[in-house]
Amino acid sequence: GGEAGSELDVSKLLAEDLLSLFSGREIPWAKNTEDEIKAHRERTGGLMRTRFPPEPNGYLHIGHAKAMNFNFGVAKRFGGVCYLRFDDTNPEAEKKEYIDNIIENVK
Repeated sequence: GGEAGSELDVSKLLAEDLLSLFSGREIPWAKNTEDEIKAHRERTGGLMRTRFPPEPNGYLHIGHAKAMNFNFGVAKRFGGVCYLRFDDTNPEAEKKEYIDNIIENVK
């Protein structure tokens, strides 16, 4: 797994396999049971979906690069998709210039 061009059937992964992608502290109340994961896979067809939601109120910075790498990378690794979705929590500061720049950088 993990090699360019290889595909992984996400529908056959166990919760532990997905959790191994992440490191950090344990959050017991945030864990899904195997039954919850199975139901989710049935609803989604097992397709991994992630999103990258920058706010278009400035140019991308190093923190965005980390989020882009993770979200687009996880989707690619597991044969899924990553959506570019603009967050609009501060519409007064948004500019088309920033939207165009973000789109160009994400390409």
